[in-house]
Amino acid sequence: MDKRMICSSCGSIGAPVVITKGSFLIEVILWLAVLVPGLIYTIWRTTAKETVCAVCRKPTVVGIETPMGQKLQRDLARPAPTLEKSEPPPKVAPRKADPTKRMGRAIW
Repeated sequence: MDKRMICSSCGSIGAPVVITKGSFLIEVILWLAVLVPGLIYTIWRTTAKETVCAVCRKPTVVGIETPMGQKLQRDLARPAPTLEKSEPPPKVAPRKADPTKRMGRAIW
């Protein structure tokens, strides 16, 4: 089975990342302060792991082989730009400096 996934938020395709919710610093502080809250917080952190996109860190990843993943691939695919119909940028005449206006400020 393919481990690649597609993110429905940013459209990136690749292997997802598993992150642990919460903060290690808060966990250490709770362990130093009182034993019971530190234990509860540690148990919550170890069970609250989440699979997220490696690019945008949002939990909106879908398997690439699923029907939803294939639909996202079709919808997010951008066609290559064509150079046949492109028009050259309009030519703009350069602005001439007005000799009656001063350039900058004088420091007195």
